[in-house]
Amino acid sequence: MRGDRNFALIHFSGANSCKVDVFEPCEYSVEDVCAAAETLLGGATCIETPITEALLLMDYEDFENAAIVFVTDGVCSLSVDFTNALAEKKSALKCTITDVLLNVESTRMDFFNLKRFATSCSVRTN
Repeated sequence: MRGDRNFALIHFSGANSCKVDVFEPCEYSVEDVCAAAETLLGGATCIETPITEALLLMDYEDFENAAIVFVTDGVCSLSVDFTNALAEKKSALKCTITDVLLNVESTRMDFFNLKRFATSCSVRTN
């Protein structure tokens, strides 16, 4: 596979549960990406941990103007302190956030706090 940008896949589930796969340009194959895509960590949804990991990657690796894409089937609330810090970091790092929520009732979207920061959001309902 060829790409001219770094790519990271951050798998997440419950609090403090995440795995990060980083793919550098021209250094990974389709098989590498497929193997990473098959990783499952279990249940629960806590997005503070993967957001923190994504922001750390942008701070310390070559991820300028990064696009953060969340694909999740869960709704998770964020603390006020965390959402304030995220808003500041998102602006400073010039990143975008896209949410893809699977199997979520549209009435539950009001409880998904990340949507306030999303550049775009897609919902697949039951």
